[in-house]
Amino acid sequence: MKKAGELIPAQTRAVRLSLICGCLFVCLLTNGAALANASIPIKLIRGHLVVITVEVNGAGPFDFLLDTGTNTTVIHRELAQKLALRPIDRIVLVTAAGESVVPRSRLDRLSIGSATAANLEVLISDLRELRAQHPGISGIVGQNFLAQFNYLLSYRDRRLEFETGREFDGRMRGARLPVECDEGRVLVTTRLTSRDERPLRLALDSAAPHLILFQPLPDNCAPGSDLRAHSKVGIATTAGSRTVSSASLNQFEIGEERFADLQVILIPEQASRSGRIENGLLPTSLFHSLYVNHQQKYVIFNPAPLR
Repeated sequence: MKKAGELIPAQTRAVRLSLICGCLFVCLLTNGAALANASIPIKLIRGHLVVITVEVNGAGPFDFLLDTGTNTTVIHRELAQKLALRPIDRIVLVTAAGESVVPRSRLDRLSIGSATAANLEVLISDLRELRAQHPGISGIVGQNFLAQFNYLLSYRDRRLEFETGREFDGRMRGARLPVECDEGRVLVTTRLTSRDERPLRLALDSAAPHLILFQPLPDNCAPGSDLRAHSKVGIATTAGSRTVSSASLNQFEIGEERFADLQVILIPEQASRSGRIENGLLPTSLFHSLYVNHQQKYVIFNPAPLR
């Protein structure tokens, strides 16, 4: 599978779009990125979806969803028409609810505050399910933008702050958890329970409201009685819809953070195919803030400033 950003023929590459639902919203560097100090206010929808204002090719501002679980930026087709974007080709868009083929193009630049990336890949979609709930959103900022910066995302203070150098690095208390990149997405490793022999890879996902696990889980990683069946829920994405199961997890640990009775969405195997190496999605809204350092490849959940 080729990496994000390569010019390739249509339908030879799967692009990950994280889970976006109706009632349940469940490393590549681009040349020309300007590392600039930028503290941007965010709006929260349903308590977890992060909406920011962006400029695209010098036009705007436009409201975009910030989605750390999507590896490529997406814009609504009306905005693409307004900007007179021309498709390069068409590629496969993979979501937890299915797949679709969408046009791909490139932006001259995309800016969030003074943080700017140039020559940015973008997919064009009608964003049907997202726009049905939130008509004012014109696109999704994905990892092909975010991976170019280190940043602090604070739900508590409702702000997103990019760093120019090392404003945050070395000045925060908290466990530094190593991360790996897979097609631009940020993966962190943990275990579902303390008894599990095999680790789980979870993709950081700011669009997911609950922990999402792809089934079947790795061998020797079955939660057993720790996972209690709950109910059926419907999920919908730009590529389709389906009914899946929800459950409650007695305990969950990651780094220094502990959670009890955590709601979990279970996605069956056929919905999580197409070469995924992660075992699920970790919602960033579980934490009041997080610091992501793409340069040194680590994340701190709920960081505290050094005194």
